[in-house]
Amino acid sequence: MTKTLGIDDVLGPNTALVEFGVALHWLAPRRKNPMADDWSVLDRADMDHLKATYVQGANIGWRLGEVSNTPLGYLMLIDLDVRKPEKVGEAHAALDRILPDWRNLPSIISGSGGQSRHFVFFSDKPFRSKKLISSPNHEEVWDARLQRNVKKKDWEIDFFGSGKQAVLPPSIHPDAPPPRANAGDTGNRGWAGPIASASTCAAPCLCDASSAGRG
Repeated sequence: MTKTLGIDDVLGPNTALVEFGVALHWLAPRRKNPMADDWSVLDRADMDHLKATYVQGANIGWRLGEVSNTPLGYLMLIDLDVRKPEKVGEAHAALDRILPDWRNLPSIISGSGGQSRHFVFFSDKPFRSKKLISSPNHEEVWDARLQRNVKKKDWEIDFFGSGKQAVLPPSIHPDAPPPRANAGDTGNRGWAGPIASASTCAAPCLCDASSAGRG
């Protein structure tokens, strides 16, 4: 039987995040896309608004960057997407160059599963989103939605900041089990999480806000 999420399932574990200043919003049931077309320009929703706009079975997501301004800084996320498990070491080496402290960050197993992860931290500046680095190799796979072959990198690393959102547990991914926090970290329970300041980020492409959104 397919599990259907109720409002207590999705808001209950995330109440502390809302109270902490993180911007949450509703995603379509069993989907990753926001329900509001203008979600990227909306103000941060409080608990009353989230309850009033809930639709049965909706997934939940968090909005990154400027809108999620907390006492610890702006909420940010590194998206590691590993499509070939045998290349995970190569991807981790790239992470070492971009964000040396990534192993100490709270992480969530993304909907892609396997070795794909979302690494969460707070920044003292509201950086914009940017594609960071990807594998030199790719393969062509069939995209049912586009009805054509598309190029897929072995792995990719993206920075999610202002203007981006991501699926938050306990949402049900359309193609995989619900995303979940890694054992040993604090997941989505409203942690007093680490701050990674601009000086923590080794890659100029991440720290230079003027370059965000290109490449």
